[in-house]
Amino acid sequence: MRINGELSVVVPTLRCYDGGSIIGFPGYVRLTTEGIAAELAADEDCPYPVHPEPGGLLSWGSNLNADQFFWLTEGDDPDAWPVVAFYRSLGEWDRFDGGFAAFLLAVIDGTYAYADEVAPRSSDEPRWRFQGDWNWVE
Repeated sequence: MRINGELSVVVPTLRCYDGGSIIGFPGYVRLTTEGIAAELAADEDCPYPVHPEPGGLLSWGSNLNADQFFWLTEGDDPDAWPVVAFYRSLGEWDRFDGGFAAFLLAVIDGTYAYADEVAPRSSDEPRWRFQGDWNWVE
């Protein structure tokens, strides 16, 4: 799924990623823990561990600026997990405590402090568009 033509939210599917080696949600978790989250966590400036460590980063999206977005897997309720963003061009980490849905709403309505960094609004783009690996008819 894409929001404002900029923010991509990864949707785990039954189809293959990465040349057929990553399938479904378990493969998606492996992709994030061995991928961008692990790369960022190796940086000494990263303030968070990587999933499956308690309270670790679990990637859910990115944008066209190569900024990365994660759940911070704190606690037993995934709906309450904070969102953590790494703004590559700014070299900054930001924690949003409202959860995933509240984060997306704050980005779309512009109330999140970094909304223009996450997904600047373009007048010629719909606010969101489904993009997946299935044949989708609009």
